[in-house]
Amino acid sequence: MEQINKKAWWRDALLVFTRVSVWIAIPVVCALFIGKALDAHYHTRPWLFLVSMALGFTTSLVGIYRTMIVEVKKMNKDDGNSN
Repeated sequence: MEQINKKAWWRDALLVFTRVSVWIAIPVVCALFIGKALDAHYHTRPWLFLVSMALGFTTSLVGIYRTMIVEVKKMNKDDGNSN
């Protein structure tokens, strides 16, 4: 009965890993396709691609930072409750 209520020790780490991985992959891949399409449409190769990639990386960094702030606050709150 105790094992049913007890969550796996690796669950929280896997959730954080997944969230951070999504913040890395999705904005960069979207920026890649958007930048390539804009460059092809406006014949500005490679400038709009580079700008969109910079925006994608910046979005990734901000998203990872915000995710980690939330996770650190959760860990600090959990540490405070266990003492």
